[in-house]
Amino acid sequence: MPEKKSAETWFTAFGAAHRYRSHDVIHWIAAPVSFASLLGFVWAIPVPEAWRESVPWFNWMLVALLLATAFYASLSPALGAGMTFIMSICYSAFVLIELFVPWPVWQVSLAAFAAAQLALLIGDIINARKFSFLAKLIFLFIGPAWLVGRLYQKIGQRY
Repeated sequence: MPEKKSAETWFTAFGAAHRYRSHDVIHWIAAPVSFASLLGFVWAIPVPEAWRESVPWFNWMLVALLLATAFYASLSPALGAGMTFIMSICYSAFVLIELFVPWPVWQVSLAAFAAAQLALLIGDIINARKFSFLAKLIFLFIGPAWLVGRLYQKIGQRY
């Protein structure tokens, strides 16, 4: 079994790509948008009709939130708390999208994901790094936690 990576190991690998301020700024916007978009795709997975009748509040994103919270909390309880807060904001945003936006959550998520990935590609070009979506797949989950970790550092909170 491979050794479990620490938050610091993940963050060091993720942060190595941030040599230029413009690339860093792009990541402060695009990484959370990409992450939220992935949660939006999970939100859009249909719930079986029988389940909807017996558990009307159920959504597959709740399962994703539990799994993600467990992952982030395994890195650090503080990161787990911060990311749970971020994911709760995403959940609330999807409820509002369903109530007030004429397009389904998956379409909004697709547009946001495409825009965020384009921004990340531009950031990689600025940073003179090769863009590899598959290699960055795990970083779609690490990036937002890295940002939470940096926020914690700015306020003197250990993660």
